[in-house]
Amino acid sequence: MSSSIPKIIHQMWKTETIPPQWERLRETWRHLNPQWRYRLWTHRDSAAFVAEHYAWFLPVFEGYDQDIKRADAARYFIMHHFGGVYVDLDFEALRPLEGLLAGQRLVLGWEPQEHVDREPGVQSRGLTRILGNAFLASEPRHPFWEAVFEGLARYREQSAVLDATGPFLLTRVYQHYPHQSELTVAPSQALYPVTKWDAWNGALDPDNARAYLPEGAYAVHHWNGSYRRETLIDLVRRHLGRET
Repeated sequence: MSSSIPKIIHQMWKTETIPPQWERLRETWRHLNPQWRYRLWTHRDSAAFVAEHYAWFLPVFEGYDQDIKRADAARYFIMHHFGGVYVDLDFEALRPLEGLLAGQRLVLGWEPQEHVDREPGVQSRGLTRILGNAFLASEPRHPFWEAVFEGLARYREQSAVLDATGPFLLTRVYQHYPHQSELTVAPSQALYPVTKWDAWNGALDPDNARAYLPEGAYAVHHWNGSYRRETLIDLVRRHLGRET
């Protein structure tokens, strides 16, 4: 069954020179999906794109206090305008995309449940699941992204990246989206089969990965983004500070 999701893979980095440790991961997407086009977006590319096609959002976009907030927001606008697949650079492809996307209009993925159960800062926000934003797949102009744009405006003043533009924002939008049945959210085993703690502790090293990866996984997030670690540490510190 064909999909309305265009065959283009989008990734982002500050410049056109990506860190060497992520080059191998980037190549897995191109190797396993040879018929797909590929585009790397720099920060400058993203800013120019938003200015040209979504100028109404520029006051919010330019007002963000961190580049990662702009990168988070830009990926949603790219999905709305172009469609295709967006994937973080620290994501590794394990199988071709066709099996995951066949017949679908929009595909997202749940993070591991442990990311809620072991994080008091997540639970205190009333979240019972986390919708990842490191992998996004969509047809162009899907109406879900318009709901995300409204969420970006609503939470623009949130200081934490996760709340303002990241997975917590995406999760809240999904929770209130009136047409959830029209969206596909893959189980964590398909896209986020390894927790961030296991990844940080070496689960995805070549000698260990086979034991951690389920047979049906399409990809795996290595959770290498330094800003994510810093954000999570800040979240825990703020939570502990409220209890002292």
